[in-house]
Amino acid sequence: MRSQTKFRFIGLAIVISLLLITLAPGSVAQARSRRQLPQPIEIGVTVSGNAHQTPEGQVSLHGTVTCSESTDVNLVIRVTQEQAENPLVRGLERVTVACSPGAPVPYSIIVSPVGFATFARGFAYVDVVRATACGEGSCDVVLLSKRVWVRHHTEPVVQPVQP
Repeated sequence: MRSQTKFRFIGLAIVISLLLITLAPGSVAQARSRRQLPQPIEIGVTVSGNAHQTPEGQVSLHGTVTCSESTDVNLVIRVTQEQAENPLVRGLERVTVACSPGAPVPYSIIVSPVGFATFARGFAYVDVVRATACGEGSCDVVLLSKRVWVRHHTEPVVQPVQP
């Protein structure tokens, strides 16, 4: 029985000394707990309410992106327009914007229609189908939908009253 008590005492002493070593100032366990995780990246996207039709029937859009750290922001933008003579005109394009924190970074993109129909003067729907950016240890995804006015390329920029 004495030998069992002696082994229990030795085992308890080992456990206590390991705890004291682990919790001692400057130990590896404390260094791990002080390490800070990187902040998650945050991005934002805007689309201007004015767009214009190019002479080829495409739509030229512009807007801005913002980010919390330097990164590339990948945008996938879709334009959809209902027309009387064409049931639905659509186009999809991609653009990558080199973003730096601090101020909005402008971008512009020309969206070509799919098929034979072209975009025309009038309202269209712009969808940022996906805006993605990755930083140290995290990624952010933003979605956005906006109704914009597509003007003819010879018209001045004027925002019409929406019905």
